[in-house]
Amino acid sequence: MKKIKFIFVKMWEWIRPYFTIKMLPIILTVYFITNVSWYFIAFVDVGLPSWLMTTAKAYLIFLWSPIAIEKPIIIAISLVIYRIIYKENFERESR
Repeated sequence: MKKIKFIFVKMWEWIRPYFTIKMLPIILTVYFITNVSWYFIAFVDVGLPSWLMTTAKAYLIFLWSPIAIEKPIIIAISLVIYRIIYKENFERESR
């Protein structure tokens, strides 16, 4: 139990600097572009080719697999966009 708590504490320390009001719209936009658009393509029938809908479903299956590292990629892309827009870097708080 102590190891699990230690992992969650370390994970929270790593994620906490990214939860700011300025970062939230960027993360949501990147998430929408990278994931939600694929849900739309896969499950909303708007006359898209069937091969595209099948590819989107396959991509979504990959995203739900344990080997997908999509969340760190979304955070990395969001960091790059944040630095371009606000010209700031995230810095850890010293204790």
